[in-house]
Amino acid sequence: MLEVIAVCIISLVKVFTWFLLIRFS
Repeated sequence: MLEVIAVCIISLVKVFTWFLLIRFS
């Protein structure tokens, strides 16, 4: 169960950082 939560959090962080890079590039 913890692994699923960790994967979800990592995915959200990746999407968020990707969005910030595109927005401020």
